[in-house]
Amino acid sequence: MLFRTILLFLSLLCHHFAFANNELCIGVAGPMSGKGKNFGQEMLEGILLYVDQINQSNGISEKKIKLIIKDDKNDPKIALSVAKQFASAPDILLVLGHYFSTTSIMAGKVYQRYQIPAITGSASAVKLTQRNNWYFRIIPNNAFQATYIANYINSYLKIDRAIIIHDTDEYGIDLLNYFKRAAQSSGIDIIQEFGINTLSNHINVQIKKICMEICKIDHPGCVFIATHAHEAIKLMQFYQDKRSYPFLGSDSFGTYSFIKKLPKNNKEVHFVIPYLSDVSDRTALPFIKAYQKKYNKPPNWVSASYYDAIKLAHCAIIRANISEEELIKRKRKKIQNSLNQFYNLKTGLKGVTGTLFFNSTGDTEKPLNMGININQKIKPSFVQYNLIPPDRINYSTLKKTLTGEMILINDQVMQKTMVVFTRIDILELIDFDIKNRIFKIKFNLSFTYQEDIDTDNIQFLNAISTDFIGKPIITKNIDSSTTKQFQVEGTFRSNVNLKAYPFETNSLNISFFINIFQGIFFIFF
Repeated sequence: MLFRTILLFLSLLCHHFAFANNELCIGVAGPMSGKGKNFGQEMLEGILLYVDQINQSNGISEKKIKLIIKDDKNDPKIALSVAKQFASAPDILLVLGHYFSTTSIMAGKVYQRYQIPAITGSASAVKLTQRNNWYFRIIPNNAFQATYIANYINSYLKIDRAIIIHDTDEYGIDLLNYFKRAAQSSGIDIIQEFGINTLSNHINVQIKKICMEICKIDHPGCVFIATHAHEAIKLMQFYQDKRSYPFLGSDSFGTYSFIKKLPKNNKEVHFVIPYLSDVSDRTALPFIKAYQKKYNKPPNWVSASYYDAIKLAHCAIIRANISEEELIKRKRKKIQNSLNQFYNLKTGLKGVTGTLFFNSTGDTEKPLNMGININQKIKPSFVQYNLIPPDRINYSTLKKTLTGEMILINDQVMQKTMVVFTRIDILELIDFDIKNRIFKIKFNLSFTYQEDIDTDNIQFLNAISTDFIGKPIITKNIDSSTTKQFQVEGTFRSNVNLKAYPFETNSLNISFFINIFQGIFFIFF
């Protein structure tokens, strides 16, 4: 009788623990130590921000997210071991990572074999998702990036010659081959290419020699650098050519590791980047504010991408409708099916880096941002491209791809969008009628742009009256851009809410609208 009682107690105890586990386990893999630890830290910052937000709000169906974090040290052999640990774990639903392409490709073999879904927000080698229906990627792959850069060189920079410097690993060779293919179709002549063996102990010697060779080339046009951040920094440090021609790079140029170590007063570098807060839409503002509050710095593309990766994982788990009684293999299969339901712009999930969706190979084809790195600071390029929904594509839009107004990559059509940098400097708050919510103010309004805008068409939407006549007090022309500054004095309506928190501060808004007829889309910020 005592034996039966003990058995019954143990049975109830096991049942209790099986259902008392109120956590959803997600694996995270990346370089948490060693040469690439900065990238691992940036991954975690984005992931932890989202997890904290979910767990503090009672999680998914009152379940908390538990992260199992593993360090792959940016070593393919260690990545393989980490992947096997994740695959054999009885509670890990999916994996976020790995950071680099080489480690992701190695780990992907395990995820494919043992059927565990994985989402990367950084690895961009084309090979990663080919013939692997368990790996998903939320940034455009190297083929897309290289084609995007070639289109930018051709349609915006108007350059028809290029030199390529590339790493000889999977990442560099990928970018090299796809850029050459895109350059050929865009009419860009590749006049020289140089490879860097990253496994060599003499990388500095290789890079110095490449820099010397480029200096001997007449009219190089532009230089496309298809390397990781480490080699790109050395190229910038050793490069001594005083001639003026643009450098272009991949997403590695938009990482903190590259920006912080880039020499000041360096050459202007254009690069693609999956996320740039300056040109993100309003839906990204809560993320930007929360990130700055938590980490006391602005988010970069790596943190933003992995914030989106965990958000997508969260949504996929909800939609999978998994139950405690199901085997882990069944749960993972349901989550994989759930991820496959994000298959186009309409069914995608809105993230801070754009709409998250996958094509048939588990890749995304959303537009990239073009950034410019000047004196260790990133600013948006004057031209960006925005995705046009399929139902708006017609003969007219396809015709515009021939003139450079739009670009076509695979089946995605993207609209050319000009950026106008705006700034308001308050000179004097003349009067503020709190009771009637009206204020009188004097300020300077500045625009910096490349495509001309008609300042006569500026309308202040919340103005009662202004003295604005559309004539600038200052006009400056620097390189290919123009800056115009206007002085405005006027009376405006305020939407100030005195009952809103925080009570000691409030914002006074000045809204304006420009009626543009040129047929070009503009972003003002």
